[in-house]
Amino acid sequence: MDGLNVGIYLDFANLSISASNTYPHLEKPLDVEPLMDYAASEGTIIVKRAYADWTQPYATSYVRMLVDHGFEMRHVPVMNSQGKNASDLQMTIDILNDIQYLPLDIFILGSGDTDFVPLTRNIIEKGKRVHVVGFEVSVGPVLKKNCTIFKSMDDLLSLAGNKDAGSDVSKPGVDRGPPLSKARNLLIRFTRTRAPGERIHLSELKNQLLRMEPSFSEKSLGLPSFKPFVESFVGDVVEKIETDPRTGHPLVIFRESPLISGETAATDDEALNRDVSQFLERSVSYPKDRNTRLALAQQFINCFKDQNTPSILEVTEYICQHISFDYPKESVKRFVLALGEGRAMHFARVAAEHPLFTFPQEINEGLDDPVEVELIYRSRVVELVRNKFPKIENKQLLRLMNLVPHHG
Repeated sequence: MDGLNVGIYLDFANLSISASNTYPHLEKPLDVEPLMDYAASEGTIIVKRAYADWTQPYATSYVRMLVDHGFEMRHVPVMNSQGKNASDLQMTIDILNDIQYLPLDIFILGSGDTDFVPLTRNIIEKGKRVHVVGFEVSVGPVLKKNCTIFKSMDDLLSLAGNKDAGSDVSKPGVDRGPPLSKARNLLIRFTRTRAPGERIHLSELKNQLLRMEPSFSEKSLGLPSFKPFVESFVGDVVEKIETDPRTGHPLVIFRESPLISGETAATDDEALNRDVSQFLERSVSYPKDRNTRLALAQQFINCFKDQNTPSILEVTEYICQHISFDYPKESVKRFVLALGEGRAMHFARVAAEHPLFTFPQEINEGLDDPVEVELIYRSRVVELVRNKFPKIENKQLLRLMNLVPHHG
C-alpha cells in the first residue's frame, strides 16, 4: 500500500444522527479514531474534511474531537424548514475538484446517503477507489454495491470498544510504563484494522504505525531498532515473528483480539464484574435502587397522562421536575431512551428529517403500572449488557444489577 494517498470526506450529519439512532444510550457514540486508523491502514491521509451545520446540536459536541484529529470542518448551513442542508452537494463538488487537482488514490466517504451513488460511480470510472463507511442500518444497499469497499462503522466502533464502559487497552497485564503502554495501544489499534490471522512484513508494519501516529519512534523507547520493539510484544500483542520463505524478510503475526490481555473485558470473573459494573454506571446510568426505578417509572406514566404525545426530551424534563429527589438529567434521559428501545412507547406520528429526541411519542395502551414499566426498563438494560458482554452468566448479571442477594 506504499505510495497510496487517501482522502476522507464525512457527511457528518448523516454519521452523527445514525450513531445516535444506533446507540441512543450513549451520550456521544461517534468516535472518528477507529475510522482514522482504518484510513491510515490503506495509505497516507492527505485530505480530512467533515461537512455539517456546526451550529446544530448533532454536531457541536464533536467539534473538539474533529479539531484534535486535524479535520477541516466545512460549514454547510441549514437551507430549509425541514432542517436539510447541502452537505452531499458540497462534498460532491469538493471531491470532483480534488480528483482533478490532488494525487488521491482512495476516497473514503463517511455516509449512507444513496445520493452519492452517481459520485461513487464517477470516481471508480476514473480508476480510483471508493470506500464507503457508515452504519449498517443507514447505508442503502445500492450504495454498498456501487463502491470499492464498504466498511461498517458499527464494526469499527465495536472493535475499538466503548470508552464509556471504562475499557482501556493501554493497560497491559504487566506494567510497561507510560511510553510502552502508548506504543502497545498503538499496536492494538493497528490489529483492529486487519483481518484475523493476516500477516504483515516488519518494514510495512512500521510504515503503517507511522501513518497512524506520526510521532511514533522506537528509539524514544530506548530500543535500537524496530525489530526489538516488536519482539518485546511477542506473547502479548504479537503471536510470533517468522521469516517469509519467498523474500527472507521478517513477517509479523498478531494474536487474535480475544487473546490479548486487556483487549477484552471478559478475561475472568473479576474483570468482567468490573467492566459490566462500569458499563451499567457510566453508559446506561442504571439505578440499582428499585424504589428509584419505580419512582422514575411512575413519573413516566404521569407525563403521558398530563401531556399529549410528548417527545423524549419533554418526558425527560417532566420526570426531572416531578421526582422528589435529585437525579441527573442525563441519567433520566437514558432511562427514557431505554424505555423507548424496550417498546414502552412508540412514535405518535413520523415526520421526515425529524430529530429523534423531538419525535412525538405515545405510551403503549394499557401500560399504567409502574411495576410493568420498571420491568420493561430492566429487560432492556439486561439486553444492552448482554449485547456488550455476551459471556456474562445470568446469575452474575442479576447480582450486578442488585436483583438477587449477594452471597459470600
